Amino acid sequence: TNDPSSAPSKNIDVLLCCGDVQTLRNTADFHSLNVPPKYKAMGDFHAYYSGQKVAPILTIMIGGNHESSNYLQELHYGGWVAPNMYYLGAAGVINLCKRTTAKDASSTISTLRIGGISGIYNSKHYSVGRFEMPPYNQGELRSVYHTRQVEVKRLQALAS
Repeated sequence: TNDPSSAPSKNIDVLLCCGDVQTLRNTADFHSLNVPPKYKAMGDFHAYYSGQKVAPILTIMIGGNHESSNYLQELHYGGWVAPNMYYLGAAGVINLCKRTTAKDASSTISTLRIGGISGIYNSKHYSVGRFEMPPYNQGELRSVYHTRQVEVKRLQALAS
């Protein structure tokens, strides 16, 4: 079946989506989606956004080049895009913690640090700041999802 809610998730703690989630909340978001017209379809993200559906496991995502750029730009530093679905922002890091309790009542805590940078690389826009604002012209519709050097530097600063 293609229904993710029917899949067993007891051994899966988190799902990582590496772009192209197509975060369309409604048809008004089509103007900020950079795809050929024949691919402009609602998909099912809007059902998760509205709460009609809930991701069966924690889902962490970064943006790609087929997103509703206006929505993700509202969450530049990251945030919840839908119940149980978290966007890392243009560049972000989160720490996940999991407590496991053994049969003898002892417990352990595991941690996982996840970092990500949204978008795709384009040398023309890499070293410039963010200038795009909706409504996007044709150039901005593409440049809005280009990775910027400042975002790479932010993550590098966390590593030191």
